[in-house]
Amino acid sequence: MVVYQKFTPPLVEKMKVELCLQDWEQADDTANRILAIEQRNVEAMRFKILQLMCRRGHVEEAASQLRRLGAELERSEPKNAGLFRANAQLFSRVSGGDVGALEATAALAERAASVDPTSSACMAEVGRQCLLRGKIKEAHRYYKQATKLDESSVLALSGIIACQLREKQFEVAREQLDFLKEIQVIDSSCFTWGYGFTHSQYSTYCNTLCHESLRRRR
Repeated sequence: MVVYQKFTPPLVEKMKVELCLQDWEQADDTANRILAIEQRNVEAMRFKILQLMCRRGHVEEAASQLRRLGAELERSEPKNAGLFRANAQLFSRVSGGDVGALEATAALAERAASVDPTSSACMAEVGRQCLLRGKIKEAHRYYKQATKLDESSVLALSGIIACQLREKQFEVAREQLDFLKEIQVIDSSCFTWGYGFTHSQYSTYCNTLCHESLRRRR
């Protein structure tokens, strides 16, 4: 960094280390240095958005910056489906349910799915974005598409269960849950969003709802 002061990769690594150490002020200074050298540096832009959301609580401004990040990814990494999906995942999970931010992350997920239409993970992420915005039927449709691409996709199957729970299809959800327990670890984040449960709490919650639903029918 001393010899090549305008070479950004070492600065990016420095910024990431500072963030890992939770030294937000120093990481912000480093991000500013990066952007002064390379105005469109994606990693520095990502940090700035993360800071707006998590530290300063300026979610509306972050949503605007997210759209700018999406445009930059279109310019610099138009075929990188994984990068689009990773950013959609990261910022949607820390958005606090802000509508504007979720619209921006949904656009990133949709772009990932269009770049790689054979990816079950990308399709499942579009479903997750719909679920986060309360669009249950659309989410169910995308999760179903994801299972057609990979019938053993835990992400997609977990998402389908989450949709069934939102639609109060408790008995069907319990059957699906039992099946998932047999094949893999569940992506519990699909269920905990909006409920605030841990994985074990979710399982108890699901079984309780199913038993209660069956009891009422008798």
